[in-house]
Amino acid sequence: MKTLIIKVLNARPEEVPSVKLMLYLGFFTGIFLASYDVAAPAIFLNYFNDEAILAQAFLVSGFIGIVTTYIYSFLQARIPYKILVYGFITLMFVTTTLVWMLSTFTEQSGPVVFVGFV
Repeated sequence: MKTLIIKVLNARPEEVPSVKLMLYLGFFTGIFLASYDVAAPAIFLNYFNDEAILAQAFLVSGFIGIVTTYIYSFLQARIPYKILVYGFITLMFVTTTLVWMLSTFTEQSGPVVFVGFV
């Protein structure tokens, strides 16, 4: 796989571990988006009929996106890349598992659906 990465992506041998981590991060982010980002809006729109709540959810989601982007860029300069990537993959897994557990083992209520969408 090392020679494939070097040839296809034109990477230097010392860059191969970082390139592998970026590929892993891209793969798991894609899985996360494909599975989670399809179901959450459907459940949200099925549960809530008020457009004001949808606007609030988009604002909260955007704010969370800005904050996590800031945290990622802040940590990128301070901790090793390998730890950062594995940490964010773990964060995606824990978040997805927590929302799944809340929606499976509790009655679907407004806050659970809202948090699942955001």
